[in-house]
Amino acid sequence: PLTLLGIFAAVFYLLAVGAFLTPRTWNLDPLFMLSLCPMYVIRMNVDPPPAAIFFVLAPMNAATYGALGAAAGFILGAVRKPR
Repeated sequence: PLTLLGIFAAVFYLLAVGAFLTPRTWNLDPLFMLSLCPMYVIRMNVDPPPAAIFFVLAPMNAATYGALGAAAGFILGAVRKPR
């Protein structure tokens, strides 16, 4: 479970930071981005400072999806046969 937690947290942290760093001219699909990164709604409406992204919003996104990864890890551990 901890491995999946770490993988999900790292991937979705980088996704949140990447969504912030993309130029607005790329016109990313809002519905797709909101499903991957809920904090994208803040970027669509206001232009938050980079410190808020790196230290508040991206870690919240990573924590949310990291918890999802931990839950998936526990479910996989319960379903797998013991060795």
